[in-house]
This record gives sequence, C-alpha cells and structure tokens, in this order.
Amino acid sequence: MDKCLQVYEAMRQKGFAPTQVTYGILLDGYINNGQVEKAAWVFEVMVQEGCPMNTVLLTTLMKGLAQAGRIDQAMEIYKRMLVDCEATPDLVTFSVLIKANCKADRQDVAMSLFHSMKKSGVQPDAYIFNHLIAGCADLAKAQQARQLYQEMVTSGVKPTNITLSVIIRVLERCRLLKEASALLETEPTAHGIAVEARVYLQLLRAHLRERQGRHAARLYKMMLQNSSATDDMTADILDCCAKMHLPETLADIVGIAQEVGVRFNARAEEAISRASSRKPKPQPQQVRQD
Repeated sequence: MDKCLQVYEAMRQKGFAPTQVTYGILLDGYINNGQVEKAAWVFEVMVQEGCPMNTVLLTTLMKGLAQAGRIDQAMEIYKRMLVDCEATPDLVTFSVLIKANCKADRQDVAMSLFHSMKKSGVQPDAYIFNHLIAGCADLAKAQQARQLYQEMVTSGVKPTNITLSVIIRVLERCRLLKEASALLETEPTAHGIAVEARVYLQLLRAHLRERQGRHAARLYKMMLQNSSATDDMTADILDCCAKMHLPETLADIVGIAQEVGVRFNARAEEAISRASSRKPKPQPQQVRQD
C-alpha cells in the first residue's frame, strides 16, 4: 500500500486527475489491509475534491468501518448515501450494515435497515435473513425469529443449513426444544434441504443439556439416517452422556449405533467404559426406630 500511495502521488504530480477507479483501488487496498484510518483519509480527499461517489466506493468504506467496530461512522456514510441520488444502497450495502448491527446487538437498527431495503425495492437474500434470525438469539426473541423465517419462505428465499442452525439457536435460548425438534423434522423435507450432521448434533447437545435423553437418542437416529455423521461425532455424544451421568441415554445411543454398524473409536470406547464402571452412589442407611 505504501507503493500504491507513491504511485498515486506521482500521478498527481504529473497532472493526472484521480478517478473513481483510482480511489476505489486505494480504498479497497487499505480496507483489506485493516488500515481504516487511511481509508477514511481517502474518502475525505474524495469529498474535498468533489469526486463523484458511487455505491461500490461507499459500501467498501462502510465495510471497512464495520470490520473495525466503527458502526456509527458506517451508518453516517449510509445516511449520506440516502441523499445522494447517484449512489443508492444495494444488496451488498444492506448486507454489510445489517450484519454489523446484528453482531453489535443492535437488532432494532438492523430491523429498521431491513424494512428500508424492502421499501426501496431491494430483495433480501438468505444471508440477510440468517443474520437477522441469529440476532434474535441473544435477545430471546422467538416470535420475531418465527416471523422472519416465515417471511423468508413466503418470499421465495430457500432456507439453508445455516438458517436451520440459527433458528434452532434462538429456540434453544428460549427453551423451546420441542418446537426446534419439530422444525428439524418438517422443514428440510418441505424445502429440499440436505441437513448437515452438525445441525442435528447442535440440537442433540441441547437436549442432553436439558437431560432429555429420549429426544437426544431419537435425534441421533435421525442424524445417522439423513446425514454423513462421523465416528468422532458419535464419540462426542457418548462422551457427553458419560460426563453428564446419563447411562440410559448412552446405552440407547450405543444400541442405535450398533444397529447401523457405526464403529466406535478409542474415545467412544473410553466413554462407554467410563460410564459402565461408574458405581452408583451408596444410599444413606435409615436409622431404625425401636
């Protein structure tokens, strides 16, 4: 970037006026190198020289500011775009800002951007819906997550494994595991989603944490039937059962695994051995009353 700047200065000394392309290269380079202050300097030079702004340039700058945690400044650039008819926000612009605000727990701002983009005729994609649904998790907004998912489906945007994962996270935070399990049973078939094993594993672990062994075993069976589960995943599940003192669940999962020929690696064998060798705690003797 230092050499880029030298070329830029030599260019100006020779009387060549920088164009949008010139400034775009500098902005992109500085942002990709994490040099947000210098990117902001390029922007100020553009403003001072009256260089026309376009959507790509402004979105590039907003992306750099957002990555540096300077979301308020990114939002100021966005507001400037709204009064510049030559540079209107596009799908990438809204994606950058919605993601940044969701990650900063500013769900209200993200939703406001979401409504603005629809009003301006920009169609949200799966990336945007996924970030908005994920933003509902920390705030435990199950109803908002449901509404976003329903709007996603009705608008013709196909849910992905990431969509399933984030909405399960929301429902888990809200302790709605039964609803999450029902969703995982119906939605993949309805939308042609090949569910990844990690999504089953995510919900399975949530059931184990709640000591809901029967549901966990049922999910394990679904995972084996519908995804490419690895031997390590089985070992992780058995290890979790052993650590949480769930011998009956461990036995159920071992039985399911044996039915379909899952091989137990060393970690799985160790978890099974640990669970089987654990002795029940002695019960306190009752004092006889004569």
